[in-house]
Amino acid sequence: MAVIRLTLTLPSIPPQPDTWVDWDPKAGTVTGPAARDILRYPARIEKSTRTLTQHTTARDADLRHRFSKEPLKNYSDMSILIRDAGYRLPDILKPHFPKAPQEQLDQLRAIEALHDPDGTGLSCLI
Repeated sequence: MAVIRLTLTLPSIPPQPDTWVDWDPKAGTVTGPAARDILRYPARIEKSTRTLTQHTTARDADLRHRFSKEPLKNYSDMSILIRDAGYRLPDILKPHFPKAPQEQLDQLRAIEALHDPDGTGLSCLI
């Protein structure tokens, strides 16, 4: 498999020329200007229980993900690493991002509806 160029963008910020990485899933390498943002997370995973909890909204739910032994060679792991670094997912990784169970999503949507019944996001500020 060839090296994949991933253009990384941050929410609400236009794409920057130095936010990309070259990822080689076969070799498990990440290089490029934004590689530092991605590579700091595997080091943290190695020291932990190989599990990361990502706190998000009901769109993704709280997601507990157990990483493989080689997270830089795994598409699902890489999608979590990129999201955890604060970047939007590149299209090539979107299908690999783990999904929370439907029951958990339904519970979070119900909680959000209680706190924000009109869906504006303003109700929760009162």
